[in-house]
Amino acid sequence: MKIVKLTAAVVILASCNQATETSNTLKWVPDTKAENLKGNVEQIVTETYFIDSATSQKGKLESKTVETYNNDGYVLTYSKFTAADSSTLLTTYEAIDANGHYAGYTSTKNSKPFSTMKFDIDSAGRLVAATSTDSTGKTDSYYTSIKVNDFGQAVSGKQLNADSSLKLIFAGTYDSIYITKAENKDSAGKTISLTTVQYDDKRNITKMDAATTVKDSTTNTSTTYVFDKFDDKGNWVQQTTNENGKPKEIAIRTIMYKQ
Repeated sequence: MKIVKLTAAVVILASCNQATETSNTLKWVPDTKAENLKGNVEQIVTETYFIDSATSQKGKLESKTVETYNNDGYVLTYSKFTAADSSTLLTTYEAIDANGHYAGYTSTKNSKPFSTMKFDIDSAGRLVAATSTDSTGKTDSYYTSIKVNDFGQAVSGKQLNADSSLKLIFAGTYDSIYITKAENKDSAGKTISLTTVQYDDKRNITKMDAATTVKDSTTNTSTTYVFDKFDDKGNWVQQTTNENGKPKEIAIRTIMYKQ
């Protein structure tokens, strides 16, 4: 997974990962490091199952994701199969240069065009803008006024509609390279989503609290993560998710390592 599935704007821009400055150009660290993975990872297959409320055991498959990485640890492809509608969303990351900078990505759904995202990176290696298009190739939103921290991660910016009107303002707070808070505000400045993230001493995500507001109604969700099994590299291979105090999902990962 691309680290944390938070709000749409922050997730897209969080793909910048951590960066360090070399010869005045930010070199983005590999996704494997940003995703807290140990070892030389080639591919991760994650199967997520619902927990049967009657038996508290693993139930039906909810989704299956596959991530592939290049020799430097940058994500090449990310696919997600969703059992509910038997759909597969495939995202392919484009034009990774020597500093780990992506030109953008293209997504298909069931092998048909779904969306694209193109990044605008300045000469210092900092993401400054992005453009999103829909399945027809028509621009549906822009990301502008992007600010990044010393690690190259987006800490603030704006999402505009296709007509250039303001859609939302986003902001992220980090502890080193680890996001701890993400907030989206609408065009009037009202908070429409707020997510906070907690980690254990090994930097595995242990808790995520989210509040989403639609009109005058706010939904609060508290999700905790328990790591049931680890492989010999120290990466988790089985995780249990609890939502609002109730067991929800079991995720099982199969990790392939380069020789």
